[in-house]
Order: sequence, then C-alpha cells, then structure tokens
Amino acid sequence: MMATPPRRFEKADDKVIDIQHVMLRRLQTEMADLQDCAEQLIITTRSNMATQKGTLQAALALLDCEGLGPLVRTVAEDLPMLLDVDICALRLERHVLPPPGMPVEDNDDGLDLTTLPAGFVDDLFGPEAHAVLRPAVDAEDSIYGDISGIVRSDALVRVEPGDGLPPGI
Repeated sequence: MMATPPRRFEKADDKVIDIQHVMLRRLQTEMADLQDCAEQLIITTRSNMATQKGTLQAALALLDCEGLGPLVRTVAEDLPMLLDVDICALRLERHVLPPPGMPVEDNDDGLDLTTLPAGFVDDLFGPEAHAVLRPAVDAEDSIYGDISGIVRSDALVRVEPGDGLPPGI
C-alpha cells in the first residue's frame, strides 16, 4: 500500500494544477507496472526452469536405455510425463528386410515399434532439416496410430540411429 500525500492546493476554481501531485501519481503507476513486470519475469523464469529440468531428465532417461526395446518403452511411457506432452513415439522406416535385431510389431517381448514406409522421413523433412514444428496438422495414422484424431500440433525430430537401423522420427 502506498501513502498518498495530501494535495498542496485545495480546489481554487481549478486554476491551479498541482504538478508535483501529478508527477507522484505517474511515478507510483510506473512503480506498480515495474513490480508487475518483475513478478511476471519470476513466473516465466520458474516455468522455464521446470521445462529445462524435464528436458534434462528426458535426455538422461534416453541415455540410460540399453537397446532398442528399452528406448521405445522410455519414449512411449516416460517422455510424455517428463516433457508434459500428450504423446511421444519412436518410429523407424521399414526397409525391404529389417536389419538384424530390429523388432517389429507383435514380437515376443511385447515391443510395439510401428514402422514407417521407406522414404517417409526424407519426404517429411526434406534432405536437410532435422526438426519440423507443425502448429496445425492433420496427424498421420502412420505416426500416431489410433490417437491421430486427437493430435492437433506436433514437433517431429529426425532420428539417425546408426548401427544398420533405418532413419526415423
């Protein structure tokens, strides 16, 4: 609460303007605006720190994965919670013959790795891009499966896993 000093001049037929009072009011307003701005900055900084923490935890979770199976599970089960998103999925292109050890849908360990048609990644990203942000999208069933109807926007990242595995998203 700010104290308001008394006016120095009573109404004298409105011929005298108290400039000091006007300036003081203006400074009080500016000070309140600056305080609001500082509070917004603190809120934004805390939000950014939480986002950064989630991103770092997600990166560590991915680095802990030993093999494709744990990676697919971590992406599908852990990353949505850590990144505060609705869905995360790993999709690799399926070439004529899957590379040795590449699991596919309905395998014995219950791993669900939906594959993409060959060339899908290059068609989506182009030859040079590594990420695509789509703020308004009709989600493809090949990427999101049964829940593609609820996806309204997405962020896709090109994945080059190496070790004979095809590219993916």
